Amino acid sequence: GYPTTGDFIGLVGDRRSRPLMERLEAAVRSGCRLPVVSLAVPFGGHLLPEVRLSDHANFWDEGYAALMLTDTAFMRNPHYHGPGDTMDRLDLEAMTELTLGLVNFVQREGR
Repeated sequence: GYPTTGDFIGLVGDRRSRPLMERLEAAVRSGCRLPVVSLAVPFGGHLLPEVRLSDHANFWDEGYAALMLTDTAFMRNPHYHGPGDTMDRLDLEAMTELTLGLVNFVQREGR
């Protein structure tokens, strides 16, 4: 049920973070044109190490709700964090769309 093409934003949370993830997903979906896919992982993500490859996992380990937003580039881009990871390879349109979705989330949460 998950896409095979990296044209989406992925939201990853542990079970404790699910309510936050659902609110963020709704805000991003209504605030931008990017497809959004979410995944709530059990056991703090320890069964799927790829979902722990960012700073959010430390928050999970301490009992805080936290999310990872990803375009999964680290799994499919051979230039990721290397010398070939240059400005011309960025999808600035998608970055703008995500920013609009995040602004929508912040505005909703501030009400």
